[in-house]
Amino acid sequence: QALCHATRVHAMHDPTEGGVATGLWELAVASGVGLRVELEAVPVYAETRQLCDYLELDPMGLIASGSLLAVVPPDGVASALEACAAIGVPCARIGRVVDVEEGCCLVSATGERELPRFDQDEITKLFA
Repeated sequence: QALCHATRVHAMHDPTEGGVATGLWELAVASGVGLRVELEAVPVYAETRQLCDYLELDPMGLIASGSLLAVVPPDGVASALEACAAIGVPCARIGRVVDVEEGCCLVSATGERELPRFDQDEITKLFA
């Protein structure tokens, strides 16, 4: 509700199994768009990163229950961030929508690559 009162929301998706990356793919496909996602902008708790490093899991494909992906217009990003902060909900701008022809790209300090796809949640590796 806070987002909807702060700015126009084009789309929302709750990524769960398959993590943020899978949620982003689902959102892009359903909306007929491409995405440029900034890896370093995606919030990951330090403890999660340490466990993923130790267990050789990719946090982008790890169950993301409790998260919400929201697409807002560029001129609504600041309002969206402020609205979430005002109610104590952590929020981050992690990327932008691009033409579908550009695909879904993950951008990091080491370069660009296709946004990864996860056929199964990374956590299932622990039970294999």
